[in-house]
Amino acid sequence: PATVLDVGYAFQVLAALHIGMVVNRYPWPEEMWVPGWSPVAVWTMVFTVAVPARPAKALIINLLAVAMDPLSLLLLIERGKPVPSFEMALFRFAPGIGAVLLGLIATMVIHGLGRQVREASQLGSYRLVEKLGAGSFGEVWRAQHRMLRRPAAVKLISPASLGERDASAARTIIRRFEREAQATSQLCSPHTVDLYDFGVSPDGTFFYVMELLDGIDLQRLVERFGPVEPERVIHLLCQACHSLHDAHVQGLVHRDVKPANLFACRNGFEYDFVKVLDFGLVKSSRQEDAGATKLSADGTIQGTPAYIAPEMILEKRQVDGRADLYSLGCVGYWLLTGKLVFEEDLPMRMVLAHAKHEPVVPSKRAGIDVPAELESIIMKCLSKDPEARPASAWELREMLQIAGRTLARPWTQERARRWWEQNLRAP
Repeated sequence: PATVLDVGYAFQVLAALHIGMVVNRYPWPEEMWVPGWSPVAVWTMVFTVAVPARPAKALIINLLAVAMDPLSLLLLIERGKPVPSFEMALFRFAPGIGAVLLGLIATMVIHGLGRQVREASQLGSYRLVEKLGAGSFGEVWRAQHRMLRRPAAVKLISPASLGERDASAARTIIRRFEREAQATSQLCSPHTVDLYDFGVSPDGTFFYVMELLDGIDLQRLVERFGPVEPERVIHLLCQACHSLHDAHVQGLVHRDVKPANLFACRNGFEYDFVKVLDFGLVKSSRQEDAGATKLSADGTIQGTPAYIAPEMILEKRQVDGRADLYSLGCVGYWLLTGKLVFEEDLPMRMVLAHAKHEPVVPSKRAGIDVPAELESIIMKCLSKDPEARPASAWELREMLQIAGRTLARPWTQERARRWWEQNLRAP
């Protein structure tokens, strides 16, 4: 781009010389006239606005361009054009200096606006490149590190979005945002999204930087391609269990496990590599930390109605990692059937259904044969009583692995690679 611009600036100067040669070869008036901008001066001003340069560079280029006006006259005099008086030449060429000064002012204004735009799109060491999505609490952008050739995803909350809410709601959003970053930074599982940076920009924008994932979340996976093969469901859920177990052993409960927060991606040479996202509702399962980590008003239900555990609704017991296993069971149900566990028209009815109603087994709604072992595991996760669910995410992972070994055709990396190359080619 810099070379192209330099060629453009050379064109500006040469074009000014050509315009001067064409215009100045015609006879000048014999008497003084009211001075005005010459065609060369007009060309200089128009080009400066259309192709702005840095102020110092623009000053030099524009001086060269307007100098082509008297230079063209000198070349024409060498060819026999009558020599005009000094006063006539001064009246002819002096307004070109005005074009240079106005061009310099225009360049400084444009350059200043460009700098403001660049600064507005800069967060720490990262430059925002493309908006990937937005939600009720913030935006997610594709970003590029200034020094490293490593793309990233930046999640941010701007002061403007906080200003639209009351003070209490704004504080809750900020605390939730900070807790998400802090919780994610504690986790070591390769199946938890990596956090690179966290901070506040000079204008008050809260942001954190995480790895940019190449793939699709499990919500869109089913919406685009339909229900997932049982062996692939086992493969995906086992990886989610790895991330959740890491959180649970550190006393953290995700509380918003759902297909949209589970991302299947390419990770190096691996396909269908699951990453768990969005720990914004994370809460400590340790009794001594419970009060300090509550981020919602009393009586407010946190989580997604289609995937919420009964104990999070009824609040009869301390919520622990088994609430996430219930939600993960709902995810497995969604992957197998393409349907929610409870299809209700209102969120509150859906919440009450999770608290009171027994789900229909997946095989009756999937339209395909669901292996009995897998169906049993899903239904065990969906037990109303946490005591009836697997004791931990690691135990659930082991149960799924055992069920997977009974299948005639397991989900392999070769099958995953073929699926991705056929359906989601790398950009």
